[in-house]
Amino acid sequence: MNPKTLNHWYKNCISDNKEDTKNGNFAGNIAYVGDDQTGEVLHQQVIHIMKPKNVGTHMCIDEKMIGKKYCTILSNAKTGKIAMLIESMNPLIIKDALSIFDAEILNQVQQICCDMSPMMKKICRECFSKASIIIDKFHVLKHVYDFIHGIRIGMKNNLDKKDNVQVRDTLWTAKQLLTKSRYVLMRPKVKWSADEKIMAKHLFGLYPKIKLAYEYVQRLRSWYNIENKVQPQWWLEKNLEQWVEDIEQDFPVASKFICKMIIKHEEHIINFFKDGLTNSKAENLNGKIQRFVANNYGLRNRDFFYYRIQVYFA
Repeated sequence: MNPKTLNHWYKNCISDNKEDTKNGNFAGNIAYVGDDQTGEVLHQQVIHIMKPKNVGTHMCIDEKMIGKKYCTILSNAKTGKIAMLIESMNPLIIKDALSIFDAEILNQVQQICCDMSPMMKKICRECFSKASIIIDKFHVLKHVYDFIHGIRIGMKNNLDKKDNVQVRDTLWTAKQLLTKSRYVLMRPKVKWSADEKIMAKHLFGLYPKIKLAYEYVQRLRSWYNIENKVQPQWWLEKNLEQWVEDIEQDFPVASKFICKMIIKHEEHIINFFKDGLTNSKAENLNGKIQRFVANNYGLRNRDFFYYRIQVYFA
């Protein structure tokens, strides 16, 4: 069968796309940005998915690029279902879209997880006034891993030809060690294979600075262990602040960004220990959507694509 023929029958006859669009069950709401003085509508955006029933006590809000356009997705952190999807990152549009939900629905949200974007935090504060804001654990750790990779890459780029020789008792050169150790440095020692243990031994022997940076990363990961939720607030704050103080002393330049980041968002980072909420469900949803795009060989009809996303993930 001709693919275009199959797509036509699926879209217009087999699926309920036309009926749901007509009844307002799909893309039936619009978010606006207007002029406060004149009331003129400056911009409007269709809200492709709006499912109040998917709003729960624990929510995630994140952005996702779909077909070269950024979308903002509000999803349930426990079920993984989409509560809202809008093809925009304009904070005014997003706030207007969220205002369509009843106040009672938004007020039931107890915790909302987001990244460190000032825009996202502001939206969470204003639209989810009853909820605790949690900075996603994996976004924090990503920046910490960027710190250690920055040190590794810096050392690799500073290698002279005379330094890039085969390391004693190994088949690797110094450059190969620094290149191949990327994923070794992202995992704890207990997850290393036998070959990775040998590689790490030689790497740390050649570059004690990388070993020290790795120990700092693992120390923060240990602090982030959900079992620490039984610890009092002062203990969590003291250990996090001590980590910042120590790494700042040993890596005054390389750690400058992550130290400022953690100090600025400390309160919302520590909120993780209330329930261990992360954006893992949201990131998993992003992966599913990406595979959905790949399996459909791109997006020829965005509206129908979003309709199918609603059917499968909302």
